[in-house]
Amino acid sequence: MNTLREHAPRAIERVVRWVTIVVLSVVAFAPVVGNSLRVANWDPQFMRVVVERTQAAGGTYYQNAIHNKGILEPFVYDVVMRIAGSDAFWIGISLVVTLISLLLGFSAARTAGFTGGIRELQIAAGAVVFVHFALSGADYSGVLYARNMNIALLAAAFTLTFSAWPWATEKRARWSSIATGLLVGIAVQNVLTTAFAVAAIGGGALYVLTLREREQERPSRNAVWMVGAGAVALIAPIPWYFLRGSLNEYWSGWWVHARYMSIGTGRSFGQQLALGWDSFYLYYQERSGAALLIVAFILAVLSFWSRMDRVQRCFHLVLLGWFVGAWLEMILNQRYSSHQFAVTSAPTALMGAALAGHAYRVVFAGRERPRLAYAWPLVATVLAIWLSGPTFLVDAIERTSRFTTVDAHAAEFEANRGGATKSVQAVLDLVSENGDPLLASTNQPWPYLDYRRFSATRFIWVSFLAGEVYLGETSDKYILPDTDEWFADDLEDSPSSAYLEVERPAPQGTVLESYVADNYTRVFENSAGKVSYLNSIADSVLDPDVDERWTPIVEQPDQTSWTVGPGMAEWKDDGTDRVDDSLQLTTDSCFALSGSLEVPAGDTIGVSFRMRDNAATESAVAVLAIDGEVTRSSTDTIGDDVGAATIEELPSNLDTSGPIDFSIVVGKRAAVLVIDGQIRSAVSVAESTSLSVGSERGVLTLADLALGPPPEGSGCD
Repeated sequence: MNTLREHAPRAIERVVRWVTIVVLSVVAFAPVVGNSLRVANWDPQFMRVVVERTQAAGGTYYQNAIHNKGILEPFVYDVVMRIAGSDAFWIGISLVVTLISLLLGFSAARTAGFTGGIRELQIAAGAVVFVHFALSGADYSGVLYARNMNIALLAAAFTLTFSAWPWATEKRARWSSIATGLLVGIAVQNVLTTAFAVAAIGGGALYVLTLREREQERPSRNAVWMVGAGAVALIAPIPWYFLRGSLNEYWSGWWVHARYMSIGTGRSFGQQLALGWDSFYLYYQERSGAALLIVAFILAVLSFWSRMDRVQRCFHLVLLGWFVGAWLEMILNQRYSSHQFAVTSAPTALMGAALAGHAYRVVFAGRERPRLAYAWPLVATVLAIWLSGPTFLVDAIERTSRFTTVDAHAAEFEANRGGATKSVQAVLDLVSENGDPLLASTNQPWPYLDYRRFSATRFIWVSFLAGEVYLGETSDKYILPDTDEWFADDLEDSPSSAYLEVERPAPQGTVLESYVADNYTRVFENSAGKVSYLNSIADSVLDPDVDERWTPIVEQPDQTSWTVGPGMAEWKDDGTDRVDDSLQLTTDSCFALSGSLEVPAGDTIGVSFRMRDNAATESAVAVLAIDGEVTRSSTDTIGDDVGAATIEELPSNLDTSGPIDFSIVVGKRAAVLVIDGQIRSAVSVAESTSLSVGSERGVLTLADLALGPPPEGSGCD
């Protein structure tokens, strides 16, 4: 009996530890795939567009985009794109987010240990912080913005500064000094206003370095190495861009544009401080727990101050300085978007970890190690998940469990695209292909990604051309000086066969407005956007040059409702029920077919143009149809009992009192239906497709049928 009593607790402890390992492994692994949709946020999409344009057009990040961030963010996205590729890109970014969250968790664990927490408490603190930054409901959780990168850099510098091992020998101290300087220097280069938080961490690092060298009687130049490394990281892009001949582009984005974003709000420094105080008050009024944590940390510092040595005092002051610097960054940034509060949440989380260590020392001072300490990491992780909202972890696990391959993941994304988006894709695909430049008027990043195009100019958002300041003024004085020249140069290097408007037209008075008015013709519009083609291409699509009369290409079967002849075809319903009584018009892609449609007076038009993949083993078809008051694009399978899957329906607005002139233009990637000088519907097609026509009504006449070449850019060259 005594033996059983002795071994039972040990068995329970082993079980709990194994359960903890399993839970922590699931929590750490699930976000990699599970957050792959969440990471595709606004600014991350913009940065992906920057990288895709840079990779396609060549040159530097600042030659290919206007933005006021440092080179770290585009560099990380660039590396991920090159390693993971397009289809797995967001999984790669999600992996980076997971690694950053692990780093923040490690920093929290080390912080708890520095203030006296035992190993189990350190793991618990690290798990809580990881969950918060990877799987919580906070808008800065599970995403990769420039500021999320910065808090990782600062946490690494902070942890490195107050860890003993990196400074134990002269060689380690030298490399640790260089690493610390690089970390804080890159952080400032990434976001200039991070300088305030860096002042606290960097100053603390220099102070602790000096104390250690005095204590070890080991004077060195490590402080010089640290400051020098930080300075190099901060200013290195300047000579690099100068040598590349693009210093003006770099400076215009990193400094001038950043200045516009600051002064464009129209607030004085006093007004910025007042807004900062109001935001500070409201933020912690809604987050009383965080406010109490900060107050408790300050009280703990005051209580333990006299018992701390100089390094410990510096440790706590650096945390407070980091927190104050983060708020100064928010105040001078003047934008209080929820995702930006990552900068204040990181030092707050480490304050909580430090408090946990202090609490352990107070509660268990002079006592034996708690018997149930082995359960703390598991309990803390479960509580963190529960309090953060278990939905995020559950969704991540479900998404991960459904993941099979990258190709399947990409196919799932494609299947979830809306019909309007697919129609615009087809209209673009008729005259261009994936990876081509696209000129757009939008303040959204997603059109370039959805349509698999790169931005034809560095002005990815039209706001740069209009002088719009986010949450501020709009004025010509906020347009960068070389805008017109850059715009022309970009289009010369990356001409776009199509122009797309999403949610807003080209702003009046901008170089974009005049360029589009002179060079493009509107051809299509739906809820996803408005598409224009270059004038010459638009002419060949909307009014194709057809000079070859259509003639029947196959002998008609004995039992058919079609009567055909040169340039004409007529269908009359004879009451016979046939599986498929369509008329084949062509045998392969790459053509324009024009003619007229006519039905008896009082009838509505019901006609479908069906494009069958010549290489398909099944009879899969893409369909462009007119069905009374709508035009329809769809996919279908001949003989399928389920019927067609509609892609999009749009109003036809047709006058059926007389013949209706139409054109079907089929390229290697897409086909469109043109009526009255506009594309009425569009659909993606296979590289080689045969065209047939079927009637959905009693009588249909096709007259003046003629063939001509496809438009430029259709892939038929």
